[in-house]
Amino acid sequence: MKTWKFTDASNRVVVSIDGRESHAVSVIQEWLAAGNTPEPADPEPVPSAQSQIDDLERKDLIPRAVREFMLGSIQKEAQVGGKDPMLLPVYAKLRARDDQIVALRAKL
Repeated sequence: MKTWKFTDASNRVVVSIDGRESHAVSVIQEWLAAGNTPEPADPEPVPSAQSQIDDLERKDLIPRAVREFMLGSIQKEAQVGGKDPMLLPVYAKLRARDDQIVALRAKL
């Protein structure tokens, strides 16, 4: 459901339709007939960096300590075999996720 706020000619919020308030359709129609124009509701707040990190770790089911252990283990094993760990799909995926989380941590 798209939410809207209704403002008068001075851009003052008169009515907010967001599921929490109920207003008669006739009141809104009168308001619109008076020359008022609806504008989109205020945007949802951007989630914090920490909540984004928490969501990513929960989605992957890999907390930070496990992810860092896996990265280190795979990297050491690849180095022993003389291989580039980035050529391993598991390592590349974990590294990409870790880089994303590192970037979010920099915002904390």
